[in-house]
Amino acid sequence: MPEEGTEIATTPNSDDEDDLRCPICNLKFETESERNLHVLAHPQDCLTKEEILLRRKLFYKEVRKQQEADEPKFGDDVKLSPPKQQHKPRRIYKPPSKRVGLTKIRMEDCLRCDACSCIYIDPQDYYKHMRNFHQKYNTVIPR
Repeated sequence: MPEEGTEIATTPNSDDEDDLRCPICNLKFETESERNLHVLAHPQDCLTKEEILLRRKLFYKEVRKQQEADEPKFGDDVKLSPPKQQHKPRRIYKPPSKRVGLTKIRMEDCLRCDACSCIYIDPQDYYKHMRNFHQKYNTVIPR
């Protein structure tokens, strides 16, 4: 049982629910003072829900008419071309390399240049270094 001095919240009757709704946006409130304060917050040119729905329907009809007018009609000697495909620039295939800096690097897995003592983690980098810096002879044999 509730103690003295406390009020039990009751649900309002269905007649009262209509009175506690905002006439503009149809939002439901518990007290009349909250509803009145809310109604004052609406701008003067605020549309009701019905007006918003009506305008949305009219706008949809206008957009649909415009789309139908823009569509080419068959039989009017209009040559339809397939949609153009956008070509993406080609990527050069690069094999996945080892992740550097996330794990400890073992020296046994690295390649060392005997000529300059440079250390390479990725074998491709090592071969490129050897080709660019330590190639003694030209690989192209003249005929």
